[in-house]
Amino acid sequence: MNQLSFELNARPAWANRIAVFDTETTGLDLRESRIVTACVVELDATGQIVGRDEEWLADPGIEIPDVAAAVHGVTTEFARANGRPAAEVVAEVLEALRGYFAAGIPVVAYNAPYDFTILKYEALRHGLEPILEPFPILDPLVLDKKVDQYRSGKRRLENAAAVYGVELSDAHNATADAVAAGRVLQAIAEKYGIPLVNGESVAAGLTERGFKWFFRTTTIASNFAFLLVALILIFLLAKSFPALQQQGPAFLFGSKWDPEAEKPVMQLGPMLWGSIQVAFLGILIATPMAISAAYVIVFMLHDRLAKIATTLIDLLAALPSVVIGLWGLLSFAPVAANWAKLLHESLGWLPFFTIGNESGTFTDSPFIAGWIVAVMIVPIITSVTREIFSQMDAGLINGALALGGGRYSVFRQVILPTSATGILGGILLGLGRAIGETVAILYVLQLSMDINWFEILEPRGGAVASWILARFGEATPAEYEGLMAAGLVIFIVTLLVNVVANLIVSRSAGRRK
Repeated sequence: MNQLSFELNARPAWANRIAVFDTETTGLDLRESRIVTACVVELDATGQIVGRDEEWLADPGIEIPDVAAAVHGVTTEFARANGRPAAEVVAEVLEALRGYFAAGIPVVAYNAPYDFTILKYEALRHGLEPILEPFPILDPLVLDKKVDQYRSGKRRLENAAAVYGVELSDAHNATADAVAAGRVLQAIAEKYGIPLVNGESVAAGLTERGFKWFFRTTTIASNFAFLLVALILIFLLAKSFPALQQQGPAFLFGSKWDPEAEKPVMQLGPMLWGSIQVAFLGILIATPMAISAAYVIVFMLHDRLAKIATTLIDLLAALPSVVIGLWGLLSFAPVAANWAKLLHESLGWLPFFTIGNESGTFTDSPFIAGWIVAVMIVPIITSVTREIFSQMDAGLINGALALGGGRYSVFRQVILPTSATGILGGILLGLGRAIGETVAILYVLQLSMDINWFEILEPRGGAVASWILARFGEATPAEYEGLMAAGLVIFIVTLLVNVVANLIVSRSAGRRK
């Protein structure tokens, strides 16, 4: 039987010599983000740097987003003037890490999958051999969650440093973060004792198993997702081509749907406009609600209450569309109808709030559908906005408050301008969901082929996805092809919106630790 190399609550011998690794990057996208600064150094038993102090500044070859520069302090201009070519930096970082791995010295990285994944794709980008299975890896974030899993609060590097009494005076500097991560790891090892079995740290084994799983599953999952999207697109194209060929451009812009005519006519114009109308109404309603919720969660609530609020909002996102639709039809629509009536009576002189005398009702309108969609997309926008807010430099906010700014002025002049691009990405993600919503809209909107250009209170309108659902069960062969073409349109629109949204979010987010 193997003997443990230490006694309980004594620092294990392996923790007396470790290497540390950290990067600061252009963003959060694992595939597209580039290394701006990197650090690989060795620490002794006291947590001091020994040997070469290796820190690199790279010219990433792309623009460094302002939000990322605000986090780590390196602007595009500075990197271009003072940084070395990215290929050289990546090659030297790989060489340094391989040296420590070959010597059996554990490499410490806080949130290791992020840094090593970034490094992997940087290596591939520059034609270098990546480190596919680095070992041994020690991740203080993983270990902290393991040994103190019930501790409340955030678990960023600065939080862990405060918990374990480690000084971190220059957060988001690659060397400062790397050294702090190493010292946090040594503090964890000393406090809890982590055994060394068969010459390998249990901590390293634990982290490495998760690390290998991360690499393999994310790669497989991303490739599978791309293949699935491609197959769906090919299927829709094949099924809808006859209808698109027959109808021509009128399919998108016309306003007649008669698949049983001698020459079938299937034109999607009213439904396409209705989808856009309802989606934008939902965005207009949901955005201020989501931003307010994210602000309260991040900047006002205690950690425990923030977790509860976050969980409740996330649960709202998990509710099936049919449940929200039934709630909207049976409970919300009567209340919203009173709001619609009030808008008509007060602002009826505006085209948006007029309603025909012949209608006599304020239900089943784009206004009602917009509110239902808003309920469904609030969690999406809130989640993205919350993440953007949580990445902000606390010093910037505290400085503004110290200068006499009130909560509202700091939010308007500091928080919102800094976060605007990321919030826009979250809004676009919500828009993608709103455009494709089906069942809930079908419950609260009277589908009509009359184009309702401006009157959001009129009890008529449309939505492409709901139209497909309503017509599919009784569709003729010709109409089936037309509905497939409608599905193709909504699929492409939703896909493009989500791609743009993800690009905005990933490029606007700063380096998170």
